[in-house]
Amino acid sequence: MSERREITHELLAEALRSSADSPLIVPTDEQRAVIEAPFGPSLVVAGAGSGKTQTMVQRIVWLIARHGVDPASILGLTFTRKAAAELRDRVDRAVGRLREAGLVGGTDVDLPEVATYNAFANRLFTENALVVGQEPDALLLDDAGAFTLMRGIVLRSDDDRLAALDSSVSTIVRGALDLARGMRENGVAPDDLDGVADAFDGFLELPGRVVKGRPTPYRDVIDAQDRMSALRPFARLAASYEAEKRRRGVIEFADQVAAAAAVVERAPAVAEEVRRRAAHVILDEYQDTSVGQTGLLSSLFRGHSIMAVGDPKQSIYGWRGASAGNMRRFPSDFGAPDGPVPPRLTLSVSWRNDVAVLDAANTIAAGIERPGGDGPVDEPLPELRPRSGAGPGEVRATFTQSLDEEAEAIAGWFADAFAGRASDDRPSGAILFRVRRLMPLFADALAARGVPCRIVGLGGLMWLPEIVDLTSLLRVASDPTAGSELIRLLVGSRFALGPADVAALHTLARRLAALDWRMRRYSASVRTAARASVASDDDEALGDALEYVAAASDDDPLLSGISATARTRLVEAAVLVDDVRSRIGAPLVELVEFAIARSRLDLEAAANPSRSRGRTDLDAFVDAVVGFQAAQPNAGLGALLDWLDLVADDDALARSTDEPEPGTVQLMTVHGAKGLEWDLVAVPRCVAGEFPASSREGTGWVRKGVLPYPLRADAADLPRFALDGYSTQKEVVEDLKRLKDEVAERQAGEERRLAYVAITRARSRLLLTGSYWVPSRKRPGAPSPYLDELRDRGLVGAAPERVADEPPSADGVERVQWPREPFRDGGAAVRALADAVERHRPAVATRAAHSAEDARTAAGGAVSSWRAELDLLLAERASARDPSGVDLPHRIAASHFKDLVTDPERTADERRRPMPQRPYRQTRLGTMFHTWVEHHFGGGGGGELLDGGLLDVDPDDRALLGLDAGTAADTAALAKLRAAFERTAWASRKPVEVERSIEVPLGGHTLVCKLDAVFERADGVFEVVDWKTGRAPDGEDAAWERQLQLALYTLAYSRYRGVDARRISAVLVYVAESGEVREFRFDRVSDEAELRELLARASERVSAHVRQG
Repeated sequence: MSERREITHELLAEALRSSADSPLIVPTDEQRAVIEAPFGPSLVVAGAGSGKTQTMVQRIVWLIARHGVDPASILGLTFTRKAAAELRDRVDRAVGRLREAGLVGGTDVDLPEVATYNAFANRLFTENALVVGQEPDALLLDDAGAFTLMRGIVLRSDDDRLAALDSSVSTIVRGALDLARGMRENGVAPDDLDGVADAFDGFLELPGRVVKGRPTPYRDVIDAQDRMSALRPFARLAASYEAEKRRRGVIEFADQVAAAAAVVERAPAVAEEVRRRAAHVILDEYQDTSVGQTGLLSSLFRGHSIMAVGDPKQSIYGWRGASAGNMRRFPSDFGAPDGPVPPRLTLSVSWRNDVAVLDAANTIAAGIERPGGDGPVDEPLPELRPRSGAGPGEVRATFTQSLDEEAEAIAGWFADAFAGRASDDRPSGAILFRVRRLMPLFADALAARGVPCRIVGLGGLMWLPEIVDLTSLLRVASDPTAGSELIRLLVGSRFALGPADVAALHTLARRLAALDWRMRRYSASVRTAARASVASDDDEALGDALEYVAAASDDDPLLSGISATARTRLVEAAVLVDDVRSRIGAPLVELVEFAIARSRLDLEAAANPSRSRGRTDLDAFVDAVVGFQAAQPNAGLGALLDWLDLVADDDALARSTDEPEPGTVQLMTVHGAKGLEWDLVAVPRCVAGEFPASSREGTGWVRKGVLPYPLRADAADLPRFALDGYSTQKEVVEDLKRLKDEVAERQAGEERRLAYVAITRARSRLLLTGSYWVPSRKRPGAPSPYLDELRDRGLVGAAPERVADEPPSADGVERVQWPREPFRDGGAAVRALADAVERHRPAVATRAAHSAEDARTAAGGAVSSWRAELDLLLAERASARDPSGVDLPHRIAASHFKDLVTDPERTADERRRPMPQRPYRQTRLGTMFHTWVEHHFGGGGGGELLDGGLLDVDPDDRALLGLDAGTAADTAALAKLRAAFERTAWASRKPVEVERSIEVPLGGHTLVCKLDAVFERADGVFEVVDWKTGRAPDGEDAAWERQLQLALYTLAYSRYRGVDARRISAVLVYVAESGEVREFRFDRVSDEAELRELLARASERVSAHVRQG
């Protein structure tokens, strides 16, 4: 440049125009103050839709063009990858246009760095990992991976205190994981948590009250001490979790920040280099930063040229670690010790919302107090002001009598807005929910009005009926005690059991629960002990009842209360569950797809005209399973189901990455909608107690598995509670009450900010709805106080009067059709189509047969048929000679391992052309004996009932299945085996495991081992026992084969239990009908290296075999 021009905002605006026809965007006075802010710390309070991204881009451009700042020395940080990509793209395009206009020099490589907060921390950590004694190539653990890792720790834990928590596995996993992350974020050690628990123990030692002359502690103190005692086992889980992460070489997002902070603390030179490279820093969405992120950034950039941009009114992520007090603390966190107070700038003109929407947002925001404080913000937050030329906008409130009417009102509102407009000319729209549970109801209402819609996010999908049916089926297959899910399947549209049959099934379950494996009643002492036990077997008995119905004869007296139609359907249900259960060892995606096809959910979704997106939603669910399996390839069905339980109720899966779709109504949570905007927005369930939601946090952190506020780094911004200084329990109770009140106030502020975010998502039209009555509730709801505030301002009308004092049902009794009709239109069209198919089935089959015959004749008759057979034979030979066509199976059952390594060629041939094998009587007898032993030890394997007469098998299939032999002989042989077993010492011992299936990765394959029983000896040695029936083979080969099987069991249980293989003693126990019992043990069995070598040799032999043809 021969002559440097004076850089002005007008000049930059001209250079940044994409074309001569595009508008000239000149900053407002408010924006200029931000853009021209002096070098040094500054805080920008930017309201919703106030153009903060554009202003940040202009700030960067101003630094480069006006002050000659090197673009590469500017660092911009934001939260999501999507936001970072958008900011980076806009900055890159702006800098490129400045270069084209000749206003700046440099090359395309010289660009500002834009990243997420965690990516910045991770880079700082990986470049300097050795400084803190860690490896730089640590793998990043995502949410699914973290959940799976913690779940494994919980399941392996032998801490008896976990059982006393009376919580599900997924609940414990979630609590332990949240606590571990909070500890990491705030630098809390397990001993710190023990100290808090000790303080609550001490409260019980304080003087209580006197009742009838006896010292009695306060119930509130007892309950608080009980809840806080859970900190100790949770702290142990957190410590084990951190140790396991270190062992595996994995880290989480919170670890990145903490590790980066440790680097800065231990290596001042590294911090200085970061400051040198990032001479100017801009922090986006600063209100959502955590105390850990703030601490890292403060240690790096205190007194630096740093600008933080955020909005306290949109601080809605406190539950995931964000600290809204960061905005208030910015001057102390980033101001130079002896420097001026950082300026506080504002962006208060909304470039998004029309006037009426802004009025509603400002009305709700007026009640927002300083987050975490006990009064208003230090300086009033600015109200949003409309842009010049803003439209009038529209805000409506509709309060109906029933929930169905509310859904129909929203659907009608969108239908009217879309009516008469081409699909590409329709506005964008969204329904934003406080909770996901009701999304399917509103989606159905939209579909009934012909309004395209889509539920966004896996959490919303989890509430859809077809997804609930699918996960219920998977849960029942995985867990025989899943009684609620089994009822869901049985009363659904597939099996449609009525109330009388469901009640009869429950009666059968109770009867079976009182019977032992011999179908005799338990003794009175056993029944008394069962009633007094901690766990209930009602659900398990329900699953047993289903299996019993499937296996019982038609004249079984126990089935007298179940209708014939229900029996047929129950048999079908049992077969369905058993089929899915048999696939549990398959990869998760394959298992889920099989469950969908086997249950016909895909056909049901396709046939239901009121669920036009049913098949798409199933595909979206499968995609989520694909992602889970990709992240956790070794996770099983139980881990997937627990993860899905968490997803269904957790908004921690961050904001939505889905852009608005004109012409389609998107359904999502308010949390997921942060950062998005639509032309039309509806917010349902504006009902007192729902939105705003009533506080369910009670006394806040005085709960199981919650990091205590006094230990958090932002404790000054949180409700306070002292851990000492009390002289009586009454003082503790009074302080707990004050804490509860402050927590409720804090929750009310969170709800109000959430409402503000929901309202400001609407550009022009906003609909707020609610209803008096909801099914299953006996008391009516009332309009949300937010609606009252808007009414007082004249923005919406008053709600209509409630027309009834009772739920809308006849005679106070709700009347419903049972079974529920799955199709909204009564299914007339679907049934008519099904009838037509049935009528034409014979004719179609006849025509198909004739067509096939005609085709063969036209093709040359027998000659063509011979040619086709020759082609098939040649193709088979070519396949046989192809080494890539046959290999060792990926999954290898322990019972087949011996055949595979001793005769791999035969295994390859059998895989090439598998043939069914007729079961031997001894195999059937062995299965019966194993089932009896399992029940003898109290196992719940749910195997076949022992009475062969109860097996409901087609007569034509009995020979193939080996069931045509006389069952009387089998029963007599089983009695001999039982008698022989009961004479052994094993019969009186108590196993620690029964029928335990374990999968072990080995040499690129997966060994599937099913351990019959495991016993723990007094010396700490685990005895793994495999029961065999019949005579034991003799000879050296037999001995080697026996030790090989025991080697597999030793390896499997060593991996599963996490103990040294030397602490495991495996034994084969042969029980013969003659009464003879023989045991085989070995001082040494093949170790893991030897087993790997056997697999490798077998693979080599298979390859050579197939090459030879």
